[in-house]
Amino acid sequence: MRRFAFILAFLASACGFHPVLQARPEGKAVPAEMSHIMVSGIPNRSGQILRNLLIDRFGKTADNPTYILDITLAENIVNLGLKKDATATRAWLYLTSSFTLTRKSDGEILLHGPARASASYNILDSGYGSYITENDARKQALAVLSEGITRRLALHFDRHAP
Repeated sequence: MRRFAFILAFLASACGFHPVLQARPEGKAVPAEMSHIMVSGIPNRSGQILRNLLIDRFGKTADNPTYILDITLAENIVNLGLKKDATATRAWLYLTSSFTLTRKSDGEILLHGPARASASYNILDSGYGSYITENDARKQALAVLSEGITRRLALHFDRHAP
């Protein structure tokens, strides 16, 4: 098994594979470029959480950001698992977003795309318990959404170095 892992790692490095979020030999790292992104405000509590997750992932924002990231966020809840009295016992939370990365100096759109995440949760007999499970599912889906957006931006900066 160790030999297989070693051979796989060797072949991956031979084909030009490299970690996106690691410093390059030329000294520039993708995360350093991502620290120049200003994340615009996103409405609602879910938007605030997503914005804070992205800011944490990008690191300390530079005093004069080079890029602006605009995000729209929509949330949809679908009830599943109906009882005989037509009350739901399970739900899916779907988050869909659209993001646009713009260069601040000339307003050129560098990257635009969708991002999606979902999570499921139990609807409990206790109102407070259901509230907690729904919010936990929302936070998990927002974390997945922020990971996806960060990955897309990192790949963009890796392929289109400024």
